[in-house]
Amino acid sequence: MAGFTTEPPMAQTVVMGTVRRVWWVVAMLAAGSLWGAEGPSVCAGGGYGALSFWVGNWKVSDPGGNELGRSKIELGLDGCELTETWASGSRFRGSNVHAYSAEDKRWHQLNVDDHGRVHAFEGAASDRGLEYSGVSKNEAGGDVLSRMDIVKESGNRVKVWWRKSADSGKTWTTAYEAIYSRLDNAKYGGMMLGTQKIVAFAAVRDRDAARKFYRDTLGLRLVGEDQFALVFDANGTTLRLTPVKDWTPPQFTVLGWDVDDIVAAVTHLRSAGVEFQRYPWMKGQDELGIWTSPSGPEVAAVHAGARVAWFKDPDGNVLSVSQMPGR
Repeated sequence: MAGFTTEPPMAQTVVMGTVRRVWWVVAMLAAGSLWGAEGPSVCAGGGYGALSFWVGNWKVSDPGGNELGRSKIELGLDGCELTETWASGSRFRGSNVHAYSAEDKRWHQLNVDDHGRVHAFEGAASDRGLEYSGVSKNEAGGDVLSRMDIVKESGNRVKVWWRKSADSGKTWTTAYEAIYSRLDNAKYGGMMLGTQKIVAFAAVRDRDAARKFYRDTLGLRLVGEDQFALVFDANGTTLRLTPVKDWTPPQFTVLGWDVDDIVAAVTHLRSAGVEFQRYPWMKGQDELGIWTSPSGPEVAAVHAGARVAWFKDPDGNVLSVSQMPGR
């Protein structure tokens, strides 16, 4: 939910609560995955259902009706946890895990976004939803109090309101206020792919060479292999490499990685034996083969200043690493 805000990411460490609370959530979820298969769910009643009204697919808007993004909320671990996966265009993505503890009779939330911000909350259920609170640090090291209300306004409408206070609760400012409107799954199901995980596909001729290159050289984790494909985990994205006997590699980029430091990435890959491509018609490639995108009316603003370098896998597939402006 924090990712829907239009405010720029703050250069701060936002670990609300304590490290103990964060690890408590992780340990509880890990334990749940082991216990859930042993018999009927222990999370089917009691306080566990306080957020069941929130399960589904949602359009998220500000109070003025301007769309902020889309959200998918689902139960997991036999009802012991509720996960929200959200996306706000291409700018923000994140995942929020909510879980009720049978030990302390309180709800806990761990909120993570793709800008590295982490928020942890504790709270209690009311007759209309959940009331969370937490403490973080600002850039100056001072305490910032947070309150988050998740309110069921109707079966198809939920309000989330996050407020912060930097003066020990004397005054509060709104950090995030959003209205969740339920989507008709049959009508909007295709649009909800924006909150689903994508699976990448590529073709290869030499299975053994591909396995060695993608696993040992690029560092992807091999999670499965059969007659149909080599299956890798690429930092949470599934990549399936399909062996095709009679096949010619395309002359465009088939896979790419967005990196934080392209010089470091290229240097590391070169040391592992990867050869970077140089194109005579591509002006401005530096000594490492890195090209910087120009700016101008013919270049999308999001791409202006992007830095890219290309290389090939053993079968000739064109791959790339890129660093977007501002990173």
